[in-house]
Amino acid sequence: MGRYPFITYAMRYLDTIGGIYSDATVKELDRRMRRMAKDFQSLKEQGAIDTCDPARMGEKEVSIYLKLLRSRGLSDTGQRHNISALRSVLLYCGNPVIDKMKIRYRQMFPTGRSRRYPPMENKDIGEIHEKAETAEDWRRLQAYALVLLALNSGLRTKELRLARVGDLDRVNWTIVVRHPKGEGKYGQERVVPILPRARRVLLRYLKVRADMVSRRMPMNEALFPALGDRGDGIYSNNKMLALKSIVEAETGASFDFRTCRRTFGQMCVDSGVNVESVSLLLGHTTTKTTEGYYCRKREDVALREVFEVFEPKKPESAIKPLIESEKYLSGYV
Repeated sequence: MGRYPFITYAMRYLDTIGGIYSDATVKELDRRMRRMAKDFQSLKEQGAIDTCDPARMGEKEVSIYLKLLRSRGLSDTGQRHNISALRSVLLYCGNPVIDKMKIRYRQMFPTGRSRRYPPMENKDIGEIHEKAETAEDWRRLQAYALVLLALNSGLRTKELRLARVGDLDRVNWTIVVRHPKGEGKYGQERVVPILPRARRVLLRYLKVRADMVSRRMPMNEALFPALGDRGDGIYSNNKMLALKSIVEAETGASFDFRTCRRTFGQMCVDSGVNVESVSLLLGHTTTKTTEGYYCRKREDVALREVFEVFEPKKPESAIKPLIESEKYLSGYV
């Protein structure tokens, strides 16, 4: 394997799984394993471990690496991601040491799961919609239309970036997602509704977009065209984030596009849409992903439903101190 056996095996492993996972997942694993290879090489040079060869690594190498991750203050989630990647490379080499250690030294490994982060605050949603009504110049209007569509459809960054104007149905107010996560592998096209509150601004945006495109780049079919670029007229991920930052700066809200996805999902659940339907709209393959990381029925709603079943005559004044229900979809449907 030469001087750098870990990275050699890691790259072979990535070549093997390249057709299974999404490109984004493979790129993230590539970055993670390159950092890992540097860490093992450094530990070897310091004399802390005996080998960097994943086929020969034992409990010593795994234990030292775990200690290194903890010494950096890495979260349990971060540690789990790294250990999972290391385990994959080791198993690829026929080395089951991590699985054996998890049986013998279970307490050594981080437990738990990633938390489900909250959706956007109502006040921030309201501020974004209010500011969007005042957006007139092209760049501001495009930025607000982008964020409003993200909030009211739950599309991923890639799905927004590669959406075409013809994918949007202004009669039924749906949009076809033609470039889902895992495109060409496990991802499937889907049709997603656009909630009503975004529609007026989107109509105004589409009118301005048609004028701008006809004058500057007539053949551009992107829903959010990059008219100032000399390339294919499609925004990069970084430029999509730059558009989002315009909205953040003007409203004081801090969010990412995944926050918008969580918010869309929570608005739907709060309005009574069942979680299986929401999972399909978000493009998830299982409701476990939806409920675990994006949205699920709120405790206050569950409490209210129990009271309505078992104590239907209980006055609202007695329930209100126990639950403070927020009507996320007021004005949306």
